[in-house]
Amino acid sequence: MAHLEAPERAALEPLEHRAPALLAWVTARFSAMVRAGRLTEQRLRSVDRNLTLLNEALGGCERIVQTPVPFAYAQHIKVLVTLFCYSAPFVFAEQMGWATPLAVGFLAFALMGIDEIGVEIEDPFGYDPNDLPLEAIGELVEKTSADVLAGAPSTPPVSRVA
Repeated sequence: MAHLEAPERAALEPLEHRAPALLAWVTARFSAMVRAGRLTEQRLRSVDRNLTLLNEALGGCERIVQTPVPFAYAQHIKVLVTLFCYSAPFVFAEQMGWATPLAVGFLAFALMGIDEIGVEIEDPFGYDPNDLPLEAIGELVEKTSADVLAGAPSTPPVSRVA
């Protein structure tokens, strides 16, 4: 929101979902550029297609956040893994002897670790160390966009072949 003016920030503040409003504003600004003759209809369609894809990606992210693993499923996995790890020593004891505690410890560590990885993957958005680096991604997109708007060449210079 650093690039918005105070009235724009104030208009967005009460909204729970700000991205659709921002996308509508961007679309309106590009449409105004077409009316002013600063942008062609073809470019507007290309920009609009990209904004639509961005909105669809945002919708996918919202579905990820809003769709947690059902409680019964998560609890069932935890109970099943716990029961398996407690019953494993009885199966391993005859074959492994004194190494049974090590084998069962490793098995428990692996299975419970996989379960916890699933819990972490369930919500990839946020500011935890294991979450996606959305701030860094946003800064990269901003820098790349600024470079393009500043006139960075979109095609590499032509080199002469001897």
